[in-house]
Amino acid sequence: MSPVRLVGGSSATGRLEVLHNGVWGTVCGDFFTAEAANVICNMLRLGSGTKIDNNNYTTSDGPIWLDDVRCNGTETDIAECPHNGWGVHNCQHREDVAVSCARVQVRLNGARDPREGRLEVLYNGTWGSVCRGEFNLAAARVVCNMLGFGYVGRPIRNTFGNGPGPFWLDSVQCNGSENTIAECVHDAWYPNNCSSGEEQAVSCLTDDAVALFGGGSPQEGHVEVYHNSTWGTVCDNEFTPSPAAVVCYSLGFGYVGTRMYVDYGSGTGVIWLDIGRCDGTERRISECPRRHRGWGITYHCEPFAVSCLYPKESPYRPIRIEIDTFHIYAALISFSSLFVGICFVSLCIYLLHGCYKRLRERRQAARRRSVSPAPVLPDVVSSAIPLRPLAPVDEPPQR
Repeated sequence: MSPVRLVGGSSATGRLEVLHNGVWGTVCGDFFTAEAANVICNMLRLGSGTKIDNNNYTTSDGPIWLDDVRCNGTETDIAECPHNGWGVHNCQHREDVAVSCARVQVRLNGARDPREGRLEVLYNGTWGSVCRGEFNLAAARVVCNMLGFGYVGRPIRNTFGNGPGPFWLDSVQCNGSENTIAECVHDAWYPNNCSSGEEQAVSCLTDDAVALFGGGSPQEGHVEVYHNSTWGTVCDNEFTPSPAAVVCYSLGFGYVGTRMYVDYGSGTGVIWLDIGRCDGTERRISECPRRHRGWGITYHCEPFAVSCLYPKESPYRPIRIEIDTFHIYAALISFSSLFVGICFVSLCIYLLHGCYKRLRERRQAARRRSVSPAPVLPDVVSSAIPLRPLAPVDEPPQR
C-alpha cells in the first residue's frame, strides 16, 4: 500500500501527500472527488472523508506525484485509482488537494449554495441540528474551516427550514483555534432544551465568491457572483473560453471550463459584472478586466453560462488554458480578409460574365440584320399608266 499522510492541519485534516520512490509529494485536485477522499481516509483508518479547500494547506516544495485521480470508492490504495502516471501532471502547487477525515462532520443545508445554509452535525451516524443559543462568530469560522473554506464564516439567521433529526449541540462557543466544532465549549450532546425553529445557520461566503446555478449540478449553470451579501449574474460578450476556465478553477475543478449556450435561467435580477478579456491565468472571475467601473451595471447583457464537467469517455486529459488573445484576433482578421477577398473575386466574375453575355447578344443581333434580303416593292407605275412605245432612233420623224 502506498504511504499517505495529511500535512498542515491536524492528523485528520490537511494537504494530501503520497510517498513514492522515497520522496513525499502532493496530489493535484483535478477530478479528485469525495470517493477519492474516502479511499484516502480508509487508508488512514479514519473512516469516511471529504475534499476540502486547500487555502490553509498549500506548499511550494516537493514534486506533484499524481494528477487526474479518478476513484470510484472501492479501491484500497490511491495507486489503484486511474491517474496520469507518477509525476505526470499539468498542475501547480496551488492546486494541491486537501482532505478531511474528521470523525465529527458538518454540512450546510437548505440554501442554493453549499457554502451557506442550516448547520447540521453528523454524530453517531445521524445528522442533527445545532441550537442557536450563544453560538458565536468563532464557532461559525470553525465550522467553515471544517468544510475547507478557511476561518471566514459568520452566523446568520436561519431561513432554510427546519432540520432533520435531533438537536445535537447547544450553547456552542469557540475561541477560533479549534479544529472541529466538537472541541469547542458546548452543553452535553443531545440537549433537551431546544425546539423546532431554533436551528443555527452559517454562511461561509465571502465577497467575490462564485457559483453556478440552474444546471442541476454545482459544476454547470449560469455564473453568479456574491457581493454585498447578494448574488448577481455575470455577463461576457467576448465569446472566448478563458473566463469559463477561470470560473471552474475558482470552484476547485481545475482549468477545464466550457462556455455553454444554454438557458439556465436569468438569475436573481442583479447584474454585478460585465467582464472583458481574461487571459486564462486568473484565479477569480473578478480579477478579469471589466467593461465598467465598480460593481453593478444597468444596461442589458446576456448571462454567462459555464460547464465544468469533463466527458469521462473522452481520451483527452484537461489542459491549462493559456489564451493568447492577440493571435486569436489576428487569425480572425486573416480569416475575415480571406472571406472578403473571395466574395470580391466572385462578384467580379459575376459582373464580367454578365457583360460578356450582353455583348454577345448584341453582336448576334447585328449579324442577323446584315444578312437580311432587301424588301421587294410593287410595280405600281407600270401597272397604272400605259406608256407609248418610243420611235426608232435612225428613222426620220413623220410629218
